[in-house]
Amino acid sequence: MRWEVTVPGQGGRGDGRTVAVEADNWRAAIAAAIERLGEPAAWVRGWAADVRDGGTVVARCPRTRLIVTARNLDHVAPPPIVPVRPPYLVPGAASFSGASRPPAGVSGRPSAPPPAARPSVPPVLPQHHVFFARDENPDGGSALCYRERLIAVPVGVGRDGINALLMSYYEGLRSELEDRSEAKYVNVAVFDHAFSARAERPALAALSWKSWRSEVPEVIYPVDQLAASPAQQQAPQAAPPGTPAGAARPAP
Repeated sequence: MRWEVTVPGQGGRGDGRTVAVEADNWRAAIAAAIERLGEPAAWVRGWAADVRDGGTVVARCPRTRLIVTARNLDHVAPPPIVPVRPPYLVPGAASFSGASRPPAGVSGRPSAPPPAARPSVPPVLPQHHVFFARDENPDGGSALCYRERLIAVPVGVGRDGINALLMSYYEGLRSELEDRSEAKYVNVAVFDHAFSARAERPALAALSWKSWRSEVPEVIYPVDQLAASPAQQQAPQAAPPGTPAGAARPAP
């Protein structure tokens, strides 16, 4: 191994002298250089070395405070150390490691699953029962599909519960008639009692939908119209042309 050794002048004064020697290590290189230059052999003992980049060794003698520099001419710099990052795993993408980076916008951490969609909760309907139902389909030249439901609820049910009942039965009946091309007529009424022939009291609420008039049903509250005469409350409703007899009057 070739070394270039720089030794200070006699007594540490003057310009340093540089010689090239062959040695296995920096200590042997300094000893060979001192011997070739005729310096005292005592210099070889007790050196404190400072190993620097590039294969250079700066040796100091604590006793004489002389400094000798030995440079390894055969020094080869080691390859740079590249830190290896732990592998990442991105859901839905190929794994990558080393100097590669995750795609933009991806943190490298497994993403949380999206929140599950909450199922629609049907409205809570009050206690009730259907005590009358009538279904009529086009017959004998009539072009009308008629559906009627009369519902009884306990006394004291609030307006919200009554409205929920009306809309629930209306939507069910309208869905049932969705594929029919004929005119459609739906009547739903809620009472605080059931009856077989004639109502004892006005309906709490009534819904009426006629497909040839509007897409939106009409809702009234006969119980709020107690000032009306019985004749007005029982007045028949006008029916479209071709309606079967009795279809224009929803009450049984």
